[in-house]
Amino acid sequence: QKAVKKLKLDCVNSNITIENFPEQKTGKDFKIFHFNKNLTSEEVTELMDKDGYQPANLSELFTWAKNWNGSDLVVALGSVWRHRFGDRNVPYLDRNGSKRGLNLRWSGNRWSGSRGRGF
Repeated sequence: QKAVKKLKLDCVNSNITIENFPEQKTGKDFKIFHFNKNLTSEEVTELMDKDGYQPANLSELFTWAKNWNGSDLVVALGSVWRHRFGDRNVPYLDRNGSKRGLNLRWSGNRWSGSRGRGF
Protein backbone atom coordinates (compact mmCIF):
# COMPACT_ATOMS: atom_id res chain seq x y z
CA GLN A 1 0.00 0.00 0.00
CA LYS A 2 2.72 2.49 0.93
CA ALA A 3 4.66 1.73 -2.25
CA VAL A 4 1.58 2.36 -4.38
CA LYS A 5 0.89 5.68 -2.63
CA LYS A 6 4.48 6.82 -3.13
CA LEU A 7 4.16 6.31 -6.89
CA LYS A 8 1.11 8.61 -7.05
CA LEU A 9 -0.63 6.39 -9.60
CA ASP A 10 -3.98 7.30 -11.12
CA CYS A 11 -5.29 3.74 -11.11
CA VAL A 12 -4.39 0.37 -9.57
CA ASN A 13 -5.98 -2.94 -10.49
CA SER A 14 -8.14 -4.05 -7.55
CA ASN A 15 -6.60 -7.55 -7.65
CA ILE A 16 -3.16 -6.16 -6.78
CA THR A 17 -3.37 -6.75 -3.04
CA ILE A 18 -1.01 -7.98 -0.34
CA GLU A 19 -3.05 -11.21 -0.28
CA ASN A 20 -2.54 -11.87 -4.00
CA PHE A 21 1.02 -10.52 -4.10
CA PRO A 22 2.71 -11.05 -0.72
CA GLU A 23 5.83 -8.95 -0.14
CA GLN A 24 8.99 -10.65 -1.42
CA LYS A 25 12.69 -10.10 -0.88
CA THR A 26 14.30 -7.67 -3.25
CA GLY A 27 17.61 -7.93 -5.04
CA LYS A 28 20.08 -5.08 -5.29
CA ASP A 29 21.07 -5.39 -8.93
CA PHE A 30 18.42 -4.26 -11.41
CA LYS A 31 18.52 -4.22 -15.16
CA ILE A 32 15.76 -3.15 -17.50
CA PHE A 33 15.57 -5.25 -20.65
CA HIS A 34 14.25 -3.74 -23.88
CA PHE A 35 13.44 -5.98 -26.81
CA ASN A 36 12.73 -4.82 -30.36
CA LYS A 37 10.52 -7.78 -31.20
CA ASN A 38 7.39 -9.48 -29.91
CA LEU A 39 8.18 -12.10 -27.27
CA THR A 40 6.31 -14.38 -24.89
CA SER A 41 6.94 -14.16 -21.15
CA GLU A 42 8.87 -17.45 -21.38
CA GLU A 43 11.10 -16.11 -24.18
CA VAL A 44 11.79 -12.95 -22.19
CA THR A 45 12.68 -15.02 -19.10
CA GLU A 46 15.05 -17.22 -21.14
CA LEU A 47 16.87 -14.18 -22.56
CA MET A 48 17.19 -12.65 -19.11
CA ASP A 49 18.55 -15.92 -17.71
CA LYS A 50 21.22 -16.02 -20.44
CA ASP A 51 22.34 -12.60 -19.21
CA GLY A 52 22.44 -13.77 -15.57
CA TYR A 53 19.19 -12.10 -14.43
CA GLN A 54 15.84 -13.28 -13.15
CA PRO A 55 12.49 -11.52 -13.69
CA ALA A 56 11.67 -8.85 -11.14
CA ASN A 57 8.96 -9.45 -8.57
CA LEU A 58 6.41 -6.81 -7.56
CA SER A 59 8.44 -5.72 -4.52
CA GLU A 60 11.45 -5.14 -6.79
CA LEU A 61 9.28 -3.24 -9.27
CA PHE A 62 8.23 -0.89 -6.45
CA THR A 63 11.87 -0.44 -5.37
CA TRP A 64 12.96 0.34 -8.92
CA ALA A 65 9.90 2.47 -9.80
CA LYS A 66 11.31 5.65 -8.25
CA ASN A 67 13.36 5.82 -11.49
CA TRP A 68 10.39 5.10 -13.77
CA ASN A 69 9.86 7.68 -16.51
CA GLY A 70 6.09 7.37 -16.09
CA SER A 71 5.40 6.22 -19.62
CA ASP A 72 7.29 3.04 -20.55
CA LEU A 73 5.60 -0.25 -19.79
CA VAL A 74 7.59 -2.09 -17.12
CA VAL A 75 6.61 -5.66 -16.21
CA ALA A 76 7.32 -7.72 -13.07
CA LEU A 77 7.35 -11.21 -14.60
CA GLY A 78 8.61 -12.65 -11.30
CA SER A 79 5.24 -12.12 -9.58
CA VAL A 80 2.29 -14.13 -10.82
CA TRP A 81 -1.31 -14.15 -9.62
CA ARG A 82 -3.67 -16.88 -10.76
CA HIS A 83 -7.18 -15.60 -11.52
CA ARG A 84 -10.09 -17.74 -10.32
CA PHE A 85 -10.54 -18.93 -13.92
CA GLY A 86 -6.93 -20.15 -13.96
CA ASP A 87 -5.33 -17.32 -15.96
CA ARG A 88 -1.83 -16.37 -14.82
CA ASN A 89 -1.47 -12.58 -14.57
CA VAL A 90 1.61 -10.41 -14.02
CA PRO A 91 1.74 -6.81 -12.74
CA TYR A 92 3.02 -3.94 -14.84
CA LEU A 93 3.40 -0.17 -14.71
CA ASP A 94 2.18 1.76 -17.73
CA ARG A 95 0.65 4.99 -18.96
CA ASN A 96 -2.71 5.02 -20.70
CA GLY A 97 -3.25 8.51 -22.09
CA SER A 98 -2.64 10.86 -19.18
CA LYS A 99 -3.22 8.12 -16.55
CA ARG A 100 -0.33 6.26 -14.89
CA GLY A 101 -1.33 2.87 -13.57
CA LEU A 102 -0.42 -0.46 -12.05
CA ASN A 103 -2.32 -3.18 -13.86
CA LEU A 104 -2.41 -6.91 -14.54
CA ARG A 105 -2.01 -8.71 -17.84
CA TRP A 106 -2.28 -12.35 -18.80
CA SER A 107 1.27 -13.70 -18.83
CA GLY A 108 0.53 -15.90 -21.85
CA ASN A 109 0.25 -12.89 -24.17
CA ARG A 110 3.08 -11.85 -26.42
CA TRP A 111 4.76 -8.62 -25.32
CA SER A 112 5.02 -6.11 -28.14
CA GLY A 113 8.48 -4.75 -28.89
CA SER A 114 7.07 -1.57 -30.42
CA ARG A 115 7.19 0.54 -27.23
CA GLY A 116 9.58 0.88 -24.37
CA ARG A 117 9.41 -2.34 -22.38
CA GLY A 118 11.24 -3.40 -19.29
CA PHE A 119 11.14 -6.68 -17.46
